[in-house]
Amino acid sequence: MIDIIRHKQVSLNDLQEGEYVINEFGGKIKGVLKLNGKLHNTIFNEESNKAPLKSEQNDIVINDGVNDRVIIGDIGKTKDGKLYGMKVSKVGSDARFASENKLLINTAKNFLWPAFRVYIDDSQVWATGGYSKVEFENKNKSTVVNNYDNNSNIDYTNDYFIVPYDGIYHFNTSLLYEDAHSAQVDSGESLSQILYVDSNSSGAYVSSDDLSIKIRLDVYHADLIADKFWSTRLSAETKLSAGDKVQWAILNATGANIEPYNSSTHDVNYNMFTGHLVCLT
Repeated sequence: MIDIIRHKQVSLNDLQEGEYVINEFGGKIKGVLKLNGKLHNTIFNEESNKAPLKSEQNDIVINDGVNDRVIIGDIGKTKDGKLYGMKVSKVGSDARFASENKLLINTAKNFLWPAFRVYIDDSQVWATGGYSKVEFENKNKSTVVNNYDNNSNIDYTNDYFIVPYDGIYHFNTSLLYEDAHSAQVDSGESLSQILYVDSNSSGAYVSSDDLSIKIRLDVYHADLIADKFWSTRLSAETKLSAGDKVQWAILNATGANIEPYNSSTHDVNYNMFTGHLVCLT
């Protein structure tokens, strides 16, 4: 039971380190916490039973009433005077001393919601007989909206999205194939695309250790003559962990090389990879 001190203003000498009390004085109700030799206090919200505690060092502590979970963090002020930068501890952790790797999210680092739109290298060729990753290219053209990577999670060197936070994510791919290198995609041959978690950062899909998110069979038992185009899309939603590397690949089993539509102006209208965080978990 939290102690209540009435009819006097609480001082440092009234509390032990880490002690929290309710202080009724001067017509106001405040929550007061002694932490690191300083008093932290705020107006107490009786309806929600929550008391955010702002200190002179710009730290806050909030008991949100969920399994004794505590929210702590360094905060600052934006130009409009609003506070930002909150750290949330995992249930069961000691929030006052929680290290960053135990935090669900650290908004003290100016949290940006992960979202991206990347275009692909339209000069790449996907060889027959196996999986080939789809290579990204950081480019913008006047005919379409610019690409973006809102939280800097796209690795253009290794061609994957690095998951920043545990959560549920949504992805879309869009691709226009160009069958310029073969006479046809014969019956019995196939062409597929796959989204997967590259478990060992090998840059190639290996079914024995990589985790498939979704596979789409784009072409099968279809005779397609040379120099024709066909479009395809893939959509997937999945739960991922921080540090997972999401890669996009093509499985070419057509007997000939296949490439994406290549145009100096219009390729970005058709060939892209997009994704965003749906919610944290």
